[in-house]
Amino acid sequence: MLNLLEEAAAVPIDTDFESAATILDFNECPAALDIAGRADWTQIIALQAHVMITRLMAENRALQEQLYCNTCGAMPCANRAFCATCRRADRRSRHRQRPERRPTPQVVVEAVLHSVRERGTAALCEPENLARLSGCDAAAIAQIDQRMAKL
Repeated sequence: MLNLLEEAAAVPIDTDFESAATILDFNECPAALDIAGRADWTQIIALQAHVMITRLMAENRALQEQLYCNTCGAMPCANRAFCATCRRADRRSRHRQRPERRPTPQVVVEAVLHSVRERGTAALCEPENLARLSGCDAAAIAQIDQRMAKL
């Protein structure tokens, strides 16, 4: 019996549920058979135990892959219906069309021009003005260029 269990333990364990039933058969483990090629109850029980352990290990591995719910963070999910609704809402919001970009407000153009009048063209390199200019559309940039040319 001990030799059979040692040989069964040496067989690599597959985690697939479909192949778990055939992980160790008497063709792979001839030591489980007697001289006449028959198995007695101890060998059959050892084979059955090995198959059941293999299935349990495969199920355990599958459960470990699903440890935490990505929505609520609980283990297992605290409220499956709520999390499913949240996931559907997230998918819908991702697929919505984003509104078109609005034109740059005139006050941004005036703020940039005011700082240029106060501190010269070096004001264009200041972080506040760089942030304002990065948010400007093409029409606002053209207006700033045109008005700076008049200064």
